[in-house]
Amino acid sequence: MESFKVLYEVLVKGEKVEVSDELLEQTLELASLNKVLLQFLRDLDLRGDLREREEMRYDMFIKAINEISGRLEGLNYAFFKILKPAYVPSDIDLLIDNTHLVSAISKLKELGYVTEVIEPYCITLSSPRSIIDLYLHPTMGGVIYLDGKRLLEFRREIYFNGVRIPALEGYVEALVSAAHAIFKERIYTLNDYLVLAKLSSNKTFKLAEELGCVETLLFAFKLNDSVEKGYLTLPYKVPLPLWLNILGSKVLRDPRARASLPNIIKALRDPRAGKLIFSKIFRRSY
Repeated sequence: MESFKVLYEVLVKGEKVEVSDELLEQTLELASLNKVLLQFLRDLDLRGDLREREEMRYDMFIKAINEISGRLEGLNYAFFKILKPAYVPSDIDLLIDNTHLVSAISKLKELGYVTEVIEPYCITLSSPRSIIDLYLHPTMGGVIYLDGKRLLEFRREIYFNGVRIPALEGYVEALVSAAHAIFKERIYTLNDYLVLAKLSSNKTFKLAEELGCVETLLFAFKLNDSVEKGYLTLPYKVPLPLWLNILGSKVLRDPRARASLPNIIKALRDPRAGKLIFSKIFRRSY
C-alpha cells in the first residue's frame, strides 16, 4: 500500500517526502489507524486545522498527566504505555501497587474523576478531561497477561514533555507494548512497531522469559521483520486461531494467567460483552 510506504519512510527512515493531495489524505487516515497521526504531522511539519486539533488534544493529555502525577505523589505507581511516538491516547494507563489502590482512587476523585467500570485488577475512572485505567495488573478480559507488581519494580522518574512522572524502563515498555497489542487488542500498529524497534534490548527478552511472554515477543519481532522486508503493512490484525495459540502458550507458562482464566466467564456475563466482542472482531484499529 502506497500510503503505508509513505508512513514508513517518514516515521522509520526519517525521510521527507512529497505526495499528492489524494495520497496525503489516505496516508493521514492510515496514520490515525496506526496511532501515529500527530507524530507524522510533526515529522512532515504539516500545518492546518488537523494539526491544530491534534496539538490541542495532546496539550490536554499532558495537562492531565501533570495534574494526576501531582495528586498521586508519594504513591507507588507508574504511568505505562506512555513511551511512544506522539499521539493522543484514548485513556491514560496507570499501574498501582495494591496497597495504594484505595488512596489513589480517593485522590483521583478529589480531581473530579468518577468510577465508571470495576473489573478484576482494573478500575476505570473518568472526568470531562480524560479517562484513567488504573491497573493492578495488565489484563485481557480479567486474565492477567503481565505481572503488574513485577513491572512496578522497574519504575523510574522521567521527564515526559517537561512533566516529571514515574514511568517504566524503556525496555520494559517494549514488552508491555507488544503484549498489549497482541494479547489484549489483537491488533499490531506502526506505533507498536516503533516502540519495539526503538526500546527493546536483551533485557526485554530476559523479562519476557520470566513473565512467560517469549512467544508473544518473538511474534512481535517477526511482525517487525515482515514490515521491514515489505511483506506486511500495518495495522495488522492477529488471526483468531493464531491468537488462541499464543494465549494458550501464555496460560501454560504463567501461573498468574492460569489462575485468572476463570475471569473470562465473568467478563462474558457483563452486559457490555456482546458490544465489546463485536467491536474486537470488526474494528480496524484500537
